[in-house]
Amino acid sequence: MDLLDILKKRKSIRKYTDEQIPEEYIEKILEAGKLAPSGRNKKPVKLIPVRDKETLEYLSNTRSHGSQILAGANAAIIVTGDSELSDTWIEDCSIAMMIMQLSATELGIGNCWVQVRGRYLDETGELTADLIKSKLNIEDKYSVECMLSLGMPAENWRE
Repeated sequence: MDLLDILKKRKSIRKYTDEQIPEEYIEKILEAGKLAPSGRNKKPVKLIPVRDKETLEYLSNTRSHGSQILAGANAAIIVTGDSELSDTWIEDCSIAMMIMQLSATELGIGNCWVQVRGRYLDETGELTADLIKSKLNIEDKYSVECMLSLGMPAENWRE
């Protein structure tokens, strides 16, 4: 499959089966994200894989809308950037995220971008990023941009 075919096939998948994603696929997706270019090659992006169902359930409740798909996901990747290292951390995280989405699509893994930066939990007013950083013990210098929800697709793929 060439890049144009992958781009045509890619779509946001929000419903997943219970089938486990092979660990080597998660590693390939992470490797693809780590190979992403960054401004001045500073590499401020840190990727945090999550496979634990309890943690995925917690993450699904860190936003009032849009994060609930994580409860049914098989895995997630938290995309963070070192805002002290680079002023282009947001762009760098976004590039890494898109490359991981394309990699997951190529492998037949359903995926969806869940935005974190600038989002909050309506009920408490807490920032989604703060809830995630606290739960996963993420260093202060890292800002959470987004999460990649991953699972074997229960929805039909675009043909």
